[in-house]
Amino acid sequence: MSLHVAWSVALREHGRMIAADSRSKCKNNVIIPVVLARDPRQRTAKRQIKSQVGRLWDATGFEEMRVKNLFMLDVDGTLVDSCQMDHECFSQAVYEVTGLTVPDDWGGYTNVTDAGIIEELIDSHDLQREKIMLFREIKRVFTHKLASAIANHGLKPLPGAVAFIDEMRHMPTVALAIATGGWEETARMKLKAAGFNIDGIVFSSCSDAMSRSEVMALAAFRAKQDYGVHFERRIYFGDGVWDKQATQSLNYEFVAVGDKVEHDVSVSNFVNPRAILGKLGIDEAQRQYA
Repeated sequence: MSLHVAWSVALREHGRMIAADSRSKCKNNVIIPVVLARDPRQRTAKRQIKSQVGRLWDATGFEEMRVKNLFMLDVDGTLVDSCQMDHECFSQAVYEVTGLTVPDDWGGYTNVTDAGIIEELIDSHDLQREKIMLFREIKRVFTHKLASAIANHGLKPLPGAVAFIDEMRHMPTVALAIATGGWEETARMKLKAAGFNIDGIVFSSCSDAMSRSEVMALAAFRAKQDYGVHFERRIYFGDGVWDKQATQSLNYEFVAVGDKVEHDVSVSNFVNPRAILGKLGIDEAQRQYA
């Protein structure tokens, strides 16, 4: 539970006695409630709030609402074991609509996103006049094929990934965001099929921007706006070399998931969250769970 959430819950339960004698302080562009308690009933209410909020009060005194670490995560190959299914459905959709073959090696594309690959294929084959129609039809066919494949074969998360997301939700020093090169509709479809609950988590995709770096930057911006906090570190979990390249262009930190990318910080899965936090240098004091 973040500090501002803890405050809201506690104030709803005990804050009526002190509401008239409360004021706000602005720090780091965040409005912070500062409790003034003058009579015995107000002091009792303040003690009840302090007890409920617990260590968050002791650590910050409500002087600052700061989440130090933004964890941004890719979907295919990072959270969901869906790379082969996604590639097959996407390639089939492109071929059915355009007659064009999508190369197996996506690393040759300028923007390795669903929208970026289609854009480059269309431009390289002089199909610009039909671009809008082709985009729409490829997306429709791809979504249908992916839904059928999921219905027939199901999808699995990477080991430990569902529990990792659920656990990080309750870490007061971590905020979460999904930043994927897929379209939003199909990415959400895969996450749901694999058992993830991403309600309330910031989401960005190639439905919003063409390049991976733009998708990541948008996720970070939305997280700052939606969560109302400042991030000292922005850390992206991905499985592709294009993910690493995009983080480097933004000066974000990168965690390689799986064995496709060589990087000094890497994890094979999400089975041991505390080991992952340790690799990131997040010390024990920051690992306290709300």
